[in-house]
Amino acid sequence: MSSTRAQTPTLSRRTALLSVSGLILLAGCAGVQGGVQDGGQAAGKGFPSKAIQFTVPFPPGGSSDAIGRAVAKGMADPIGKPVVVVNKPGAAGALGAQEVRSMTADGYNLVMLASSLFTVTPLAIPDGTAPALEDFTIIKGLTVEPIVLFARADGPYQSIKDVLALKGSGKRVTYSTTGAGTTSQFAQKLLLGSLKVNASEVPFEGGAPAVAAVLGEQVDLGANHPKEVIEQVKAGNLRILGIFSPERSSLLPDVPTLKESGVDIVVEQRRFLGAPKGLADDVLTKLRAAVDDAQRDPAYGTFLTGNYIDRNEIDAATMANDLAAAKRTYAAQIGTFGVDFSKGQ
Repeated sequence: MSSTRAQTPTLSRRTALLSVSGLILLAGCAGVQGGVQDGGQAAGKGFPSKAIQFTVPFPPGGSSDAIGRAVAKGMADPIGKPVVVVNKPGAAGALGAQEVRSMTADGYNLVMLASSLFTVTPLAIPDGTAPALEDFTIIKGLTVEPIVLFARADGPYQSIKDVLALKGSGKRVTYSTTGAGTTSQFAQKLLLGSLKVNASEVPFEGGAPAVAAVLGEQVDLGANHPKEVIEQVKAGNLRILGIFSPERSSLLPDVPTLKESGVDIVVEQRRFLGAPKGLADDVLTKLRAAVDDAQRDPAYGTFLTGNYIDRNEIDAATMANDLAAAKRTYAAQIGTFGVDFSKGQ
């Protein structure tokens, strides 16, 4: 505009006003076109121009929080702006996810999503409070963690055989979980339901208190991600009895799977990065490229190995298919084993 004015010093006031009005009108039309998808394709040209919020809908200190912070840290340099983690726990991840779902799809609102929210929670709490996968744009798969069954190292359960021996014994067993609709709850309900054990669930909000309940002899058993229990295992306070994975973990090679022990149950937690539905393609491309860079960082790989976390760096379509298949399998197993989420067992 300055060069145009310099070339036409005799431009009349009326002509100038008409020119400015025309520019404003054109700008307004462009704004409407770019805003049709609430931060659509046009918005991606200058993305990002500010910090990005990364919601972790789980408490600080757990696996989801640790993974989220590692990914956010790795994304910051390639994306060129800070990626700020905000913890918004509640309802097994549903509260924070629901909040992000309703945010603007402009790339500035990301969320760490866990597979249990779409595969377990709707089966355990079928009241429609869990968000649907279709409400989100899947950016990319991140990690997969098995669930491990554990007990006190000096307690009566020294191996998975001791747990399997509960079948038909009439003995009562108690177990801690991280709440309704979580993989911690689901894995144990399937296992104890398949054994027809007289069991009582004691739910907690988060992994730390659920682990503490086993350590404090409040309950007999617990199930969680390896990261949540490994330090207590190394200290000799807890013992991992079995792992709910399709095959033995390379990170825990001495721990038998439930499948090889005769119980065909696989429960894993897959985490992936998401955003509200309707994310513009160019913004999505930039975000995926930043995640790719974060995942290639050697420091990120060291973090994963050190926390007994495996990679699951799959695309959006594969993730959606995997989640749908897991939900079908879980629904069938609930019927087969007679699991009732309304009861303690």
